[in-house]
Amino acid sequence: AVVGFTIRNANSIGDHPNVSGGGFSCFAISSPTIRNNIIINNISRHGGGIFCDQSSSPKIIGNVIMNNTALMDGGGICCTSSSSPLIINNVISDNKAPIGGGVICGWRNSSPKLINNLISGNSSDEGGGIFCTDSLGIDISGNVITKNVAKLGGGLYFNNASPNLVNNLIARNFANQGSEILYRGFPSKLMIMTNNTIVGHYQGNLQTSSDIIRISDTAFVKIFNTIIWNYGYPEPSFINCSGKSIVDVSYSSIWNGSLNINCYDESKVIWRNGNISSDPKFVNADKDDYRLSSKSVCINAGLDEDAPLTDIDGKLRYIPLKTNPDIGAYESLR
Repeated sequence: AVVGFTIRNANSIGDHPNVSGGGFSCFAISSPTIRNNIIINNISRHGGGIFCDQSSSPKIIGNVIMNNTALMDGGGICCTSSSSPLIINNVISDNKAPIGGGVICGWRNSSPKLINNLISGNSSDEGGGIFCTDSLGIDISGNVITKNVAKLGGGLYFNNASPNLVNNLIARNFANQGSEILYRGFPSKLMIMTNNTIVGHYQGNLQTSSDIIRISDTAFVKIFNTIIWNYGYPEPSFINCSGKSIVDVSYSSIWNGSLNINCYDESKVIWRNGNISSDPKFVNADKDDYRLSSKSVCINAGLDEDAPLTDIDGKLRYIPLKTNPDIGAYESLR
């Protein structure tokens, strides 16, 4: 295990231009534990902070991964070639790369698990917070993904991937297309979104996106027990669908309901039972407090089937017992 170090100011570009991983490189089925380190101000071609390759499965836990730069992809962390890292309780912030400002997972079926991380302030052309391509079994749970910037997919960008998003707060990200999420799906690929809170945020010229979520090609997206909201004016489209994409929505809160889902080409929306079209009434959206107030119509309005047992903060969802869970990432304060 590598525990408690500060790794900073490494630059592999000059002397070793083909070496990846400014702070760490994991290769060839290696499974190190990288815990409680500060990985800051490093530069590399791939993986400015950490690079995972060749079926490696590191445990990346409790680190601060900050201000790193990749010239190609993965400003904070790059996972490729069937690597399966466990990425838990890290602060991944202010990193930059052309693709995947915070984290990139891609190529040859990498299957990372990103759990309970703060991913903020990262920047890229594609996937400001997270970029995933050609990957299966991607578990993104309990994260706060906020204030990341990209041209495409400010918070998250998925291409030919099958992500499972549970209990995440995805808010205040910025992009020209898909401020919070952009998903390009292909046959047999599915994105499932369960009990997330997704909030676009208009702030004058900073918010240039025409949509909060953009879905294209042959993507199939299932949205369940999830809040999709915009804070500020003018409002963008909440969801834009194109190609032959399909969006299946149930027990979710979307302002103005299916009217805020625009379908182009041969795309379509399946609008099922239990959806809510009114204000979710957060505690204080001005101060980024997206918990549900006592007046929220989202309380007890979710469906327990396939819902997680706890919320983003680890609070039990079924209190009082035998009630339905709330919609969104947070259970109410009741």
